[in-house]
Amino acid sequence: MPPCARSGSTADRPSRARRNADSQEQQSWSSSSPRRRTGPADGPAADRRQAHGYEPDAAHLAPFLPPGVPAGTSFAGPARGAWVDTTAINHSTLWAAGGIVSTAADWARFDRALLSGRLLPAAQLAEMRTTVPEDPRQPAGDGYGLGLRRAVLPCGTVWGHDGQAAGYSSQAYTDAQGRGTVTVLVPTIFGLAAPGPAAAEQALLRAAVCTVLGTTAP
Repeated sequence: MPPCARSGSTADRPSRARRNADSQEQQSWSSSSPRRRTGPADGPAADRRQAHGYEPDAAHLAPFLPPGVPAGTSFAGPARGAWVDTTAINHSTLWAAGGIVSTAADWARFDRALLSGRLLPAAQLAEMRTTVPEDPRQPAGDGYGLGLRRAVLPCGTVWGHDGQAAGYSSQAYTDAQGRGTVTVLVPTIFGLAAPGPAAAEQALLRAAVCTVLGTTAP
């Protein structure tokens, strides 16, 4: 993992009363060591906590790139040992995918409202949850609908989405009733390319999902 960074997750168990849900969401946290960051682009009053993102430098990135990519290809940003701090990269280049700065608590609140049926009419939610298999050979496995992914894990099935932008990888999932949420945010993409970190991220996700669903892996 990059220096000064760590992976993390939020696992929000179903609550007995709706009024308790929002307070639990405020206790959610995302990964990495948040730091205060200011700069001209942030405006004169900017002073906020933000998780820094990191990617490997050119030498360590090269083994993960496909053939034909020019030698020396790298992410832009300050060097941090064998890593590049990509925090200042403007994610608006990703269009809507990079259009909002949010937190794990934001994701949890939105996903809970969506899957519980409070956000959209039932017919529209049903359309979102009508999926096609990601692997045609496994029709009962992971599937994708209208902006909503079905993830089948050892402890059960959850709904949500994953995403990547320079310096950040995220997975946010909710149970079918919108009662419990899981968020895993890791401050890198290519830092997860090696087998060890990739396995650790998946183990963290599986453990968090088991906690939310109140089950154990078979």
